[in-house]
Amino acid sequence: MGLADSPVLSVARVLGGYLELLNSVRIRRGKPRLEPRKGALYVLRVSAVPTIAALSASCAAPLLRNPGLIYYAIPAAVLTLLLAPLAAEYLLYLGYVRNLGEDLAYFMMLEGVSPGDDLLRDLEEESRSLCSFLPALCNECSRLRLFTRFFPGARGVREYVSRAPRPMRKLLLEYMVVRESADLGSWLYGKFREVLRELKNSARSSLELKTLLSLAAVVFNGLSPPLIALATALSSAETPHAYLIIAAPAAALVAAEGLAPRLLKVSSESRELGYLAPLLMAPLLSLPLLGPRTSATLLGLLLTALGAVATARYAKAYSVVMSLPSRLVVLADKIPYSSNPKRLVEESLADAHGRGVLPSLCYHMLLRSVKQGSVDTVRVIAFKDIVEELFSLVKQGTAVRILVLVTALSQPFIFSFSTSLVAALGLASGGIGIYGLASSLLYSSVATFAVFGTFKNTLLAGLVLLELCALGVAP
Repeated sequence: MGLADSPVLSVARVLGGYLELLNSVRIRRGKPRLEPRKGALYVLRVSAVPTIAALSASCAAPLLRNPGLIYYAIPAAVLTLLLAPLAAEYLLYLGYVRNLGEDLAYFMMLEGVSPGDDLLRDLEEESRSLCSFLPALCNECSRLRLFTRFFPGARGVREYVSRAPRPMRKLLLEYMVVRESADLGSWLYGKFREVLRELKNSARSSLELKTLLSLAAVVFNGLSPPLIALATALSSAETPHAYLIIAAPAAALVAAEGLAPRLLKVSSESRELGYLAPLLMAPLLSLPLLGPRTSATLLGLLLTALGAVATARYAKAYSVVMSLPSRLVVLADKIPYSSNPKRLVEESLADAHGRGVLPSLCYHMLLRSVKQGSVDTVRVIAFKDIVEELFSLVKQGTAVRILVLVTALSQPFIFSFSTSLVAALGLASGGIGIYGLASSLLYSSVATFAVFGTFKNTLLAGLVLLELCALGVAP
């Protein structure tokens, strides 16, 4: 009986070790442990699509004249089932550590402008109000609070530090050393200058990379597809599938935009627009009744209408954010003479709060300084200079954004010219219409993400679809 149970026990130990490894990665980013039943459901949910893809690829091996690969179908599926959740959790952990490092940089900038008496006390008091725009830091502060509750004194901090992610561990270890040397003020100012320099460098590097990738995407994904389609039609060849290869710049541009520092991003998303998204299914459902051209036109109109609302929100948020330096100058003049400076700050910056990291920091810094009674004209002007210098980096990418937008709007016209030229020569189109529809919508999505930082704005996709329908490029 013991021999019969040994394989079962071995499998149970292996699965238990696997779950423990998965939980260890989750705990490092502040997520709760998974119990065996929830762990099994989590693994299935994350691995379902990759596992089915691995099985399908293995079962399709006989069609590729290599039937021997089918014997690897089950091992490949099992490996995919087990490795996909670990890979996903590890990538999430890397993203969490990166966001935490950025959150700490913003918090230390706040500490440098409006310093407190004790860093740990400031983390404890400020973390709850910072959760809306510094979520990773808020999560780590909750964990630190939990450790200090169960382990009194410095032991709680040491227990937390031994398990904290690297950015938080490095900061607290430096702080504990500095606190013993009674040189907190100089250390805070030094960290403030350091993180400000790092933020400027990272923002500048990110913009330079995005500029290069945007230009590459304009050439390879905006201008090349119509020319490739024209060349293949003139040579009586089929529309090439090489576009999947030259789409690499677009993928790199999307990745670079996703990894850009948050101080370069303006938040303008609205939940109300998400509730209207199901309306986009109406043109697709009416396809058998209205036909492809009419349904595509109706879909383009709906996309344009929803996108126009989202773009108006973005433009308003962008103008509010860019007006922050001038608002801070006005506040610097009014706060010292105001009978209710807290209300003055709330009324002046209420619409800026939540529009991005730096606007929220401005709002929080001034409120904190007013409560502490340490706000003055010199400090507000100094913070205005910092905000103005950082926002100048945001403005530098405006020309590139305009180029990306213009290319996306021009692509249907280039496809229309290619189609007309092929028809005038009496050649087969080679599927230029479908190719133009697919590549134009793909590039419009990439351009939307590059300009607005989200795929949810549908204005550009709607306008491109309407252009394709009006020019007769779309089938």
